[in-house]
Amino acid sequence: TRDELDEGLGMIQLYPGPIMFNLVTYAAYKARGTLGAFVATAMFILPSYLLMLFLSWIYFRFGHIAWVRPLFVALEAMVAGIIAHVLWDFAKRYINGISTALTALLAFVFMLLKIQAFY
Repeated sequence: TRDELDEGLGMIQLYPGPIMFNLVTYAAYKARGTLGAFVATAMFILPSYLLMLFLSWIYFRFGHIAWVRPLFVALEAMVAGIIAHVLWDFAKRYINGISTALTALLAFVFMLLKIQAFY
C-alpha cells in the first residue's frame, strides 16, 4: 500500500547505501518475503555486475589495440561529467546562502587535504 511504501522509504533513508537499491529490496521483501528480497537484490545488481565484467574483459583482452584505449578514456570523461552534474545538482539544492557555501567549501578542502574533522 501507499502507507507501507512511505513507511519503508522513511525507514530506508536511515540505512547506509543507495536509496533506490534499499527501496527495491524493501518493497520486494514486503511483497514476496525473504526470497523476493533476494531475487530483487540480485536482479538489481546483476546488470551492472555483468557490464563491468564485460568491460573488464574488453579492456584486458583488447587494451593493447590503439583504438580501444581512447574508448576507456571517453568512459572516464563520462564518469567525471556525471559526478560534476550530481555535484551541481546538490549545490543548487542544498547551498542556499553564504554560510552553507563556505561550510561546503571548507569540507571539500578538508577532504582534499585528508584532514579529519572528527576523531
